[in-house]
Amino acid sequence: MSSQLLTDLPLEMFLLVVENLECEKDINALSQVNLGLYALLNPYLYRINAESHCRPAISWGAFYGQEATVRKALEQGASAKFPLDKCSPAPMTLAALGGHAHIVRLLLDHGVEPMSLWRIDTFGRNFTHLITVEDWWSIKLPELYPARDWAPWTAALTKNHADVLQVLIEHDGFVPRDWDFVNTAIEGRFETLKVLVRACPEWADLVGPEYNSVFGIAIDASPNNLDIARFLIDSGSPVNYICDNQHTPLAYAAYSGNIETVKLLLNRGADPDPETPLWPLKNAAERGHVEIAELLLEKMNIRGKITYHGDDQFWLLYSVAACGFENIVRACLDAGCNTNGRLYVPYCSFHVDDTYRASDGGYNLTPLDWARGRGHSAIVRLLENNASLPWEPCSHLYFESKEIWLYP
Repeated sequence: MSSQLLTDLPLEMFLLVVENLECEKDINALSQVNLGLYALLNPYLYRINAESHCRPAISWGAFYGQEATVRKALEQGASAKFPLDKCSPAPMTLAALGGHAHIVRLLLDHGVEPMSLWRIDTFGRNFTHLITVEDWWSIKLPELYPARDWAPWTAALTKNHADVLQVLIEHDGFVPRDWDFVNTAIEGRFETLKVLVRACPEWADLVGPEYNSVFGIAIDASPNNLDIARFLIDSGSPVNYICDNQHTPLAYAAYSGNIETVKLLLNRGADPDPETPLWPLKNAAERGHVEIAELLLEKMNIRGKITYHGDDQFWLLYSVAACGFENIVRACLDAGCNTNGRLYVPYCSFHVDDTYRASDGGYNLTPLDWARGRGHSAIVRLLENNASLPWEPCSHLYFESKEIWLYP
């Protein structure tokens, strides 16, 4: 009796075999025996997967960006419109979470409606399933449960996939919400913020009171802020808006230390001496951005600040002492500036007497503290020789002065 190998059987007989196999894993293992079995059984495997209530093949392919898997699943009748179970997102949302714009486009071309599962409310712009402020940071792949009800655009926004968001916008699969602009700015998701702004020319009306703050928030989010600053200026964002923290975009740029952004703002109309104390100068001085401080001083009326005898005079002295600008320190002292005033700073890199430590862990520092901490010995001697009144906190503890005169 001659022996016969399993692979010698007609291929059609294997269909009878796999019909009696309950586990897709076993069918998949059999399909790997040779190319003939693979060609026969692989479509069958996708077909029974598509007919199951879970349909993991299309969901897996969508999440991991495997276009061939998604195409095969669709060809065998898998539905891409609904979640694979009550605990997981729909395939398009999975593709958006993974940042796979090509999969999102494939599903759209296959007829999936990006708005079909997420209903518009009576105002026409909010949806049944929305990401909350608390959920914004919660998604950690592959822990998908928090995202089970997310719309595709919510997933794209949350994971900063600007290309996915752009595809959805092109297919009317997105309605902007006011907090989307603020959240993307806070997180420094600049490419996504650009997509949002381009998609919503009237975004100022949508965002409302927060609109003017978005520019400063974006600059504060990252020192790599030149490109987004230029984009937002070109998009109409006001360059001199003063936020609730009394900061302008220029003050945030001075704090971040990007001198090119500071130059851009100044060239586009930013005021180094806004209607608050000198936050731009103070921020640059405290952060040690001396070149930025010089640039700001060159644009300011330094002599006017020195002769003003108000808070601006002291804020000027405070800032130039930190930067080591001896000529201006000397001029402030000659004008009778009080050297013992203090301004609050949340952090400093040098040792300071705990006597003036603030309750929140910050410090109330004098110009002399800064000169000592930065090693400006000539300024230290000047300030020590001109010590005047006991400590009197400025009337605006959290503000700065303006206009500086660097050279005599």
